[in-house]
Amino acid sequence: MLSGEKTRKNQLLVQICMMGLTFLCLLPVIMKPYVWYDESFTVNLVRKPIPELLRITALDVHPPLYYLVVKLFVTVLGDHLWVYHLPSLLSYLLLLLLTCMFFSKYFDAFTSLLVTAAFCSMPNMIKHALELRMYSMSMLLIVAGMYVSYYIMSQADDMGRPNRHTLKPWILLALVNVSAAYTHYFAGVAAVGISLFLLLFLLLKYGRHTGSRLVCWGIYVGIMVVLYLPWLPTLLSQMSAVDQQYWIGPLTEAALHECPEILFLIQSDFMRMALKVFFLVGMFLLVSGFSRNRRFFWVAGCLIVIGFWMMFSILYSLLISPIFVDRYLVMLLPLVWIPVTVSYRYRPSHVHTMLFILFAVCFIQTYNEQYNVYSSSSDIQLVEFGKEHIRPEDAFFHFYITDLSVCNVYFPENEHYIYSSSLEPEPALSAMIDCNGIDSYGELPVSRNIWCLNSDYSKTFLESGFQVEPFKMGTREIYRIYKEENGK
Repeated sequence: MLSGEKTRKNQLLVQICMMGLTFLCLLPVIMKPYVWYDESFTVNLVRKPIPELLRITALDVHPPLYYLVVKLFVTVLGDHLWVYHLPSLLSYLLLLLLTCMFFSKYFDAFTSLLVTAAFCSMPNMIKHALELRMYSMSMLLIVAGMYVSYYIMSQADDMGRPNRHTLKPWILLALVNVSAAYTHYFAGVAAVGISLFLLLFLLLKYGRHTGSRLVCWGIYVGIMVVLYLPWLPTLLSQMSAVDQQYWIGPLTEAALHECPEILFLIQSDFMRMALKVFFLVGMFLLVSGFSRNRRFFWVAGCLIVIGFWMMFSILYSLLISPIFVDRYLVMLLPLVWIPVTVSYRYRPSHVHTMLFILFAVCFIQTYNEQYNVYSSSSDIQLVEFGKEHIRPEDAFFHFYITDLSVCNVYFPENEHYIYSSSLEPEPALSAMIDCNGIDSYGELPVSRNIWCLNSDYSKTFLESGFQVEPFKMGTREIYRIYKEENGK
């Protein structure tokens, strides 16, 4: 007995060390000044006052909770780019911690170690733990909802007439699921899937004797509806905007075939194949190990939630308006890897050794890929160049809204100009960036330096009476545009 307790403590200690190592490895990455277009949207939006943030969010197609959390971090810790990363990174670490605690309590310490190790190493989970987007937080809330649902399932036999005691876990689940829906609409779809899975469990297990348990489920649904009512008009308005015009194209068979690849996004062909073998064998073990116990039903419930999510996304896209993007599948990644990984828990020790080697190599390669992306970004060169050459009174001229959004992250104090026609498809972005829409070069301020990242229009600038001076920034160039009579 003492030996077993010692083994359990050692396994928990290993998990804590894994989480600490993961945090220490990812921390230097978020110190690099690198953002891509969607991430720049987050930074520019969070810099607005909260009333303005909520107003602009209503013009976009995402709910506001993630942005408000980032706003809180920036308000407390300061407007530094690494601070914007913290909500995603800490959501990922909290996901690991909850996973460790949940599987230790309701399964066993070794299963906890196995699943936590998988979560520490899966490629897309690490990638989105670094992004300035809401996917990491969505993963956390969806998985937390599944963990609370297991607790409800374990307590279902003792549920009597609804009271404060029996309703506590249902209220907690309602708060978690509503938070997910306020973070990302597709996380809200997963929350509905969790709710339907719980209803299915109650009906299958208790049948005609569901009684008060069904009342608890109804109260839980009612709480979620009431909590989401304030945002419902905005959701309906955004759905209408998507119906009219949006960037997502029609759903095709080819796009659906590409969806599974989101599980295995790693550069090494060998590792990609190894992950596919790990996945397929795990699914086979899961199906062949069919059982009627609560643990198996809950593990299968992860796949039921994914199935509902896919069914809703596909049917809505085919029958109403395209809304499905494979990137949104990222928030379901933990629900994919839980059944696969748990199915290995009773395998021989040499199989477990191979799995931990797979996880370790996967983490190293994925971490190396992400570190290289952040370290080799040309944005670093732009920031360094700006410190030396770009003055506060200088202006930027952009031909593309992506350049405008990213440059405004690094140079928010400078004035930014862009063609008015480029702003029209992006009402949310044009509302959050204090930029100047112009219709011709003649409207540019000739009394100051103007910086441009695009070389395609150098000839047009020259024809308009401007001088164009290129500057090298590592692997890219930036162009200083000025009038001859103003000198250099």
